[in-house]
Amino acid sequence: MSHTGINLAELVIKEVKKWGADRCADLVTDNAANMVAMRRNVLHAFKHMVEFRCMMHALNTCMGSLLGHAWAKKIVKRNQKTVTSIRASHLPLTELGKIAKRMGITRMLITSNKTRFTSVHASMESVVRLQPALTDWS
Repeated sequence: MSHTGINLAELVIKEVKKWGADRCADLVTDNAANMVAMRRNVLHAFKHMVEFRCMMHALNTCMGSLLGHAWAKKIVKRNQKTVTSIRASHLPLTELGKIAKRMGITRMLITSNKTRFTSVHASMESVVRLQPALTDWS
């Protein structure tokens, strides 16, 4: 099936009818062109429905823009390089784990995915949390 707005709308309309239109009050999507077209068609079919843009998607888009600035890219890249180099080899990861455990730090390094700002935060937070063990290790 093609992911055009019309095809998606037909699918959504079919499902809303199956569930019962009275049980469906709103429609939440991101702002991709096919979703905009789909929303327009679904809301035309069901006048009582209210549309919402996904706030997490909007926030992720904003954070992606922020993380695209040179100063942020530098910080994220340095963090990811640290995490990747340690996690790439069993020996450094094991040694860091032993030091962290001795210091009472139980959670280890987390890698990030640049398309998910929450994973970037989790990765950077893991480096900050492990800072005492990283300092002791190096």
